[in-house]
Amino acid sequence: RVQNSHLKTITETCFDWCITDQKVAAVASSMHNLYLLGRKDKWIHEELLQLIDANYENGSAALKAKSRHVIKWINRDRKKEAKSAVNK
Repeated sequence: RVQNSHLKTITETCFDWCITDQKVAAVASSMHNLYLLGRKDKWIHEELLQLIDANYENGSAALKAKSRHVIKWINRDRKKEAKSAVNK
């Protein structure tokens, strides 16, 4: 079983890899992992969106594509949450 302390370390490492000079694959994987972690802790999605917004213009084509996917996934999740809140 993954402990909360492990999740915290993974989250911090992924954010570090997104903001430091890393290979595109490492950054793209970190963004994907942060999206998945953010499904449990919503603050991660907020930080990830800010990070994407700040770095989008200077990113490679691959990072821009991954950014668009992540944004789409987060927006889809938000719509589902809003819909389920209305149905309660």
